[in-house]
Amino acid sequence: MDDSAKVARREYQKGWRAAHKEKVSAYNRAYWERRAKRMQEIDTSEQQRTGESHE
Repeated sequence: MDDSAKVARREYQKGWRAAHKEKVSAYNRAYWERRAKRMQEIDTSEQQRTGESHE
């Protein structure tokens, strides 16, 4: 992709995000909730595997 195409894409995405702030916010919130759940599951499975407890 050449530089002019990258700039055009960046400008379009910047405008879209500015016009749809609520969608961006909802997506980010959902992403971090999924990420936190995944990290908690990994931590739990690691504790079970090693027999450790963080209580």
